Amino acid sequence: MTSSTPIRAIQDSDVAVCGVALACTGSALLDANFAMMVGIIGIPFGLAWLARLVLDKKRRSWGLRALTYTSVMAILVAGPTGCAVHTALVERDVQPLIDLLDRHFAKHGKYPAKLSELSPAPPIFCRGRKDRQPFYGTNGTEAFWLACPTFVMNKHIYESNTKSWRDRD
Repeated sequence: MTSSTPIRAIQDSDVAVCGVALACTGSALLDANFAMMVGIIGIPFGLAWLARLVLDKKRRSWGLRALTYTSVMAILVAGPTGCAVHTALVERDVQPLIDLLDRHFAKHGKYPAKLSELSPAPPIFCRGRKDRQPFYGTNGTEAFWLACPTFVMNKHIYESNTKSWRDRD
């Protein structure tokens, strides 16, 4: 066994971890639940990994160091950024339904009791799985709310009386 074998094993493991980190970063931008998991699990592990690299005195090439630090920074940013992107996409995707509900109110003086009463029925889905429609509720004449599950159990809720979105666990 040569003295370079342990260093080579460390470099190979660092390259593998960088690959996983970059794959997680890309996935966080595609799926809201994965973005949440990257934020919850990836950030603490990324910080621990960064601390290990800063404190570890073993020799690494500058290329490997650059890849490693870039991967850590990407994982630290991916979770929160992915969540923010998916929240903005929920708002964009549900806006046509909000407009349709407002037009229904202007025409009939009340909100529909169910979304199926809208004409034409909107094919609106929350981000993620295409079988997930927004939850809808109304008090009839004054306001309505729409809720989309976004990350795990988090819901992004639109309230017509305030014309704003909020999050709720």
